[in-house]
Amino acid sequence: TNTHKPKMSNTGTVRTYSSNVRVGNWQEDKGLAEASLKEFVRKRDNGELGVSRAQSILSAATANHALTKSVDGFLRYGDTVVVTNAETGRSLSYAADALTQPSDDLPCAAAAIPGPENRNTFTVGPNTQGAVAGTVVHFGDRFSLVADDPFGASRLLHSERISLHGGASLISGKQAVKFAVSQGPADITLSDLWEVVAVDPDTRLEVVGTPIPVNTPILLKHAGTNTCIAWLSDAVVRSQLGVDPEVVCHNFLSVHKRELPPNIWILQQDA
Repeated sequence: TNTHKPKMSNTGTVRTYSSNVRVGNWQEDKGLAEASLKEFVRKRDNGELGVSRAQSILSAATANHALTKSVDGFLRYGDTVVVTNAETGRSLSYAADALTQPSDDLPCAAAAIPGPENRNTFTVGPNTQGAVAGTVVHFGDRFSLVADDPFGASRLLHSERISLHGGASLISGKQAVKFAVSQGPADITLSDLWEVVAVDPDTRLEVVGTPIPVNTPILLKHAGTNTCIAWLSDAVVRSQLGVDPEVVCHNFLSVHKRELPPNIWILQQDA
């Protein structure tokens, strides 16, 4: 028999229940709680929780990456290089954090990194004509720069002309440089291609067609817009990986029409 009696008040009958009496949609509440626990376990196991996901991205981005050892001092398709600013020693690198999704474009920064890591090491990839790995790259040749992202995919160093549809950096307003998801060589467009240019304007035409030396100051020009890679002193990229100067495509010229130090880089390999 039910021995639980109602408790009366001057406003009517109020029913109270002992703690082991189930009321309302208790089955639905229990199901939601179990589903929440399962989702938590899934995210934990897949590294999708805030702390574990951030740590996973950081570990993947900063993992060591081997550089090609130069045999004759010249750049080849398939080589791995770090693109280092000749003045600051900072290198082209992507930025990422726990909020970054695998489909997101990654901003480009000039990071102070002591050695080659996944985030700042590039493979000199094919151009739209499908250059063969091992072939020497010459001044005037076009190539892609491909990096390994924290999600196990490949990224193309990418830039495009500023238009109503995009191309401008949300940080500085200049022509953005970013790491875009690559679907393979068939996905490469003019926006993903680069050329090496001699620093000295007086020799630029003379060296076209000659092999590109590594570990030597050069300019890195975007094939689609004819503007060169540069780091900015007045704009920064903030991420879990640090706070570093933004990298864009912009020509910094002296009064003598020569590119300034923010535009001068080195394709670094092991000697």
